[in-house]
Amino acid sequence: MPAATLPATVVGRFVLAARFLTRLPIPGPCAAFEELGKSAAYFPGVGLLVGGLVAAAAVGVDRLWGNPLLAGAAAVIVNAMVTGGLHLDGLMDTCDGIFGGHTRERALEIMRDSRVGSFGVLGGCAAVLLRFAFVAGPGGPQWTALLLAPVIGRCAQVWAVACFPYARAQGTGSAFQNVTGRAQVVAATITAVVLCFLTAGVPALVWLGAGWAVALGVAVRLHQRLGGLTGDSYGAVTEVSEWAALAAAGLLPCLAGPVSIALNACL
Repeated sequence: MPAATLPATVVGRFVLAARFLTRLPIPGPCAAFEELGKSAAYFPGVGLLVGGLVAAAAVGVDRLWGNPLLAGAAAVIVNAMVTGGLHLDGLMDTCDGIFGGHTRERALEIMRDSRVGSFGVLGGCAAVLLRFAFVAGPGGPQWTALLLAPVIGRCAQVWAVACFPYARAQGTGSAFQNVTGRAQVVAATITAVVLCFLTAGVPALVWLGAGWAVALGVAVRLHQRLGGLTGDSYGAVTEVSEWAALAAAGLLPCLAGPVSIALNACL
C-alpha cells in the first residue's frame, strides 16, 4: 500500500467503526458488513472515544455538584446516548433467548424477535444498575476506569467475533464475522493493551485481564448453549466485559491493603 494512502485508509476505517458503534453524528455513506469487519481493529479506539465522553460527563457532574449519585446517573445516560444502547439491546435479547428458550432453536428464535421479554427487561435493569453502582460507589467516579472500560469491552467484542463461529447459517453479523480475523484481533489487542498501560499503568492491565476473563467465560457458555455466537451475543459480551473492568477498578484498591499485609507477613 502506498504510504500516501495509509492515513486516509486508517481514518476512513476508524470513522466507519465509530459510525457503527456510536450514534454520534458522523457523516459518511453506509458500508457493507465486509468493510465493517476490516475496521474491527479500530474498535478499541472508538471505545476510547466513548469512554472519554462518559468520563467527562461523570467527573464533570461530580466536580460541579459533589454528588456521586448524580455522577453515576450522568455516566449511564451519556453512555446510552452515545452508543444508542447498541450493546445493551444485544444483552437484553440474549437474556430473553438464553433464559426463555429451552432448546437451541427456540433460544435463537427468541433472540431474533425484536420484542423484549421479562428476562430481557431484568437483564437491562441489572446492566443499568450495575453501571450506576460502579460509578456512584465509595470514592466517586474513577475517570480512568470510565475511560478504559469501553476500550476493554470493544476489544473483547473483536475477540468474540473472530474466535467463535456464527450460530446461524445467515445473519446480519455473519458477513462481519467472516472477514474479522487474526489481523484485526492482534491490532485490537495491541491497541487495548497500549491504551490501558499508558493511561493507568499496571492496574489498568488488571482491569483488562478481568474484563477479558469474564468475556471469555460468557462467550464460551453462549457457544455451548447456542452452537456459536450472534450479533446479540457480541453485545452481551461487550457489556459484561465492561462490568468486569469497572468492578476490578473498584475492588483493586480495596484488595491492595490486605494483599500487602499478607505479603509482609509471609516475608
